[in-house]
Amino acid sequence: MADLVDVRKLMTVLTKLVNALQSEGTDKVLVVPDNPPNIDVKLSTRASEATLQNLYSKVEAITNALDSVGSDKVRVTIPDAVSVIIATGTRVVEYKNYVLQAGETNTLLDYTGRGRLHEITVISQASTFKITIYVDGQVIWDKQYSEAEEVTDEVVMMSAFQREDNKYVYHISNIPFNQSVKVDITNTDAVNNIVFDYVFLKYEG
Repeated sequence: MADLVDVRKLMTVLTKLVNALQSEGTDKVLVVPDNPPNIDVKLSTRASEATLQNLYSKVEAITNALDSVGSDKVRVTIPDAVSVIIATGTRVVEYKNYVLQAGETNTLLDYTGRGRLHEITVISQASTFKITIYVDGQVIWDKQYSEAEEVTDEVVMMSAFQREDNKYVYHISNIPFNQSVKVDITNTDAVNNIVFDYVFLKYEG
């Protein structure tokens, strides 16, 4: 039998949900209450207990979703039960045998909107290149491979190392953005072209 303690737990989770929605801006979230249940009424049947547990689990799932994706990506409808649709899209940019001319800079990604840059991985035959990342119009990362390699043990979101086959790997991850993200790659060798065996980007927006 569900008692008042269960109801209080539900109220706590609902409060967390409301606070999360308000903190992200209600203009980006649609919440439609449609005859919500009167949770002040003490529940006394097995059916009501099952309904309460089901509702509690779904609301808890919504709060976890809000923590991971941001409430601008969530549409919530609350009738007698709770449902959630997480409208996020994951995109991938991938190149093989990608060639940069001597001294050339190319844009790998230029995206407008809110989201998260999950991963950049570059595998190269030479170390004479750099990656530049712009978030919301500001440069937040601008390092050559050699500079990144020097701090690879200290910077959690980045690694740069040479593999046993002498290929150079440059990896960056987990960068959120509110308005835009742009990723440039530059061949810092003014004389020789550079061949990237593999270039991979994954982002959500």
